[in-house]
Amino acid sequence: MITTPSWVYKVLSIVLIAVGSSGLTWALTSNYYKNKIEVITTKNDKAVAVLASQLKSKQSELNQSATDNEQAMKTKENQTDEKTNSRVDSVGNGSLQLRDKNANCKPKSVSPAVVDRNNETAQGAVLSRQASEFLLELTAEADKTNAALGLCIKQYNEVKDQNDKLKQIEAELK
Repeated sequence: MITTPSWVYKVLSIVLIAVGSSGLTWALTSNYYKNKIEVITTKNDKAVAVLASQLKSKQSELNQSATDNEQAMKTKENQTDEKTNSRVDSVGNGSLQLRDKNANCKPKSVSPAVVDRNNETAQGAVLSRQASEFLLELTAEADKTNAALGLCIKQYNEVKDQNDKLKQIEAELK
């Protein structure tokens, strides 16, 4: 029978003590880190909830802004339509005449009521009723397009500003 030297028992007991103490250390530190992770997770959950709330608020603001811009556009279109219809009616009944100031003809008799913006007697050929109506309607379409472009630019800038703010919030979290 082979006998084990006593030094082997001493080494084994030291190894078992080391393994046991490292296990105890692991158990204690894992619990410590588990608590730290839970605290960090709780803080992150709160931060995510705040960000979600801010995001929802910003989306709501953008939706309201889009609705307001749409209403403003409809109002502007209605005003332009009313103005154009009034002018077209005036051309139709003869109370408004559009002239080509660059035409080389002088009217035989110019009534004092027909004057241009500078309070001078109007010169040039009178445009036909159809041409006048076409030009007035074309001008109205240009006004509507210009207003739509202005509102589009405004809404783009609002979305861009909101996006920049959200990027700042995101950067603060990192």
